[in-house]
Amino acid sequence: MRSQLRSLESHFIVCGFGRFAKPVTEEFAHKKLPFCVIEKNAGAEPHLADLGYLFLIDDATTDEALQAAGIERAQCVLALLPSDADNLYVTVAAKALNPRLRVIARAADEGGERKLLRGARRSW
Repeated sequence: MRSQLRSLESHFIVCGFGRFAKPVTEEFAHKKLPFCVIEKNAGAEPHLADLGYLFLIDDATTDEALQAAGIERAQCVLALLPSDADNLYVTVAAKALNPRLRVIARAADEGGERKLLRGARRSW
């Protein structure tokens, strides 16, 4: 799996595999867009494998997980974790590792949305 991840270019990194990520990944797969999923819950591994998705069972808030997913070669990261704080951390870490990266992040409320926008717009 890690060797396949190393071959990805201009791909999407989907952080989390919950109710927001599942329809996104279905659409990516349908359109044959290159993507990988970073999911912390090891219980999701059989389902991700059955779907044929590239994935990492890891914590998307860590630089190591983002780097293993090829953040420096990615075109976009989708921070779809349940916690606004985790999505903010992914946003800031991803932009620090790849300033050209497009970030799409989920926010539970307007306060979280404002913070995510500030994190995504910050100049590196």
